[in-house]
Amino acid sequence: MNLQACIFLCCCSLEAQFQLPSYNVDQDHITISGFSSGGYMAVQMHVSYSATFRGVGVISGGPYHCAWSVPESERTFPELANPQIINVTKIQAIAEGLSEKGQIDSLEQLKSTKVFLLAGSLDTLIVPEVVEKTRQFYTKFVKDSNIHFEEIRSVHCFPTMNYGAECEVDHVKLINNCAYNAAFKILNHIETNIIEPQMETTSTAPLRFNISETLLTWVNLTAIGMDEIAYVFVPDQCKSRSIRCKLHVALHGCTQGVSTIGEDYVLYTGYNEVAEANNMIILYPQAKIIPDVNPFGCWDWMGTTGPLYATKQGPQILVIMKLVQHLTGITIL
Repeated sequence: MNLQACIFLCCCSLEAQFQLPSYNVDQDHITISGFSSGGYMAVQMHVSYSATFRGVGVISGGPYHCAWSVPESERTFPELANPQIINVTKIQAIAEGLSEKGQIDSLEQLKSTKVFLLAGSLDTLIVPEVVEKTRQFYTKFVKDSNIHFEEIRSVHCFPTMNYGAECEVDHVKLINNCAYNAAFKILNHIETNIIEPQMETTSTAPLRFNISETLLTWVNLTAIGMDEIAYVFVPDQCKSRSIRCKLHVALHGCTQGVSTIGEDYVLYTGYNEVAEANNMIILYPQAKIIPDVNPFGCWDWMGTTGPLYATKQGPQILVIMKLVQHLTGITIL
């Protein structure tokens, strides 16, 4: 074996054995956000694990268990994006029933959490009225003063301060330059004492890791429309574990996974800059386009992974929560 081949095999072997470590995470500062299908999933995870997630940010996302508020024949897109058919009262009752059965955390846990909602006035895919339904859902369970709703002049996109296509122009990557730092706006509301970043870059890069290798167990991620690859951004000050850091889970929208648009969502949405300035770790799970399973690379907001999709036993939710548990070292499941 020549030296080059030996180096290649050794490097591959080390990479295969790499395990993402646990960090010193403050369990009172774990939050989540998402865009589009990621917004729906963020709501589902916030409601299901409200004892864990102390806040949620939703960009162009609808209310909890939205699909179950309509007849099964209408549980398709774009029907589910029609605000006229979303029955908020019914969804609230569904949530209460699931809470009583222990399939989601007690809804009492939601009261003190914080909610940030953002809609685009030019968004024709998830219209602002759908995001308003999300606000209406939360009003029964969260203090009014903890809910913040904004609407900006944008198409269906993740708005950034200075990256992407023009704010009013549809673009395949769905990340647009709106002179609006959505990542900061979200985290500034749902977290405490957040410093606005002054730098447009970070001193460290997100880490790419394999989910099955990290969890030390094989998970059939293909069957539930997820990628084996995920990312985590860990500021230098959090790597030593000498200080307690915050943790935020950031969920991309449909067709925004790394297998589709590369690492743009991980690198350019603005989360990392906020994280570095505020001792915060960012976890980026990845949905994946898989024919006949997840054709658009969405997070499951319609029940495609089964009837428990929006509960503590939802297949995608469980994988993400196992990653949260691993990163924090806190027993959640």
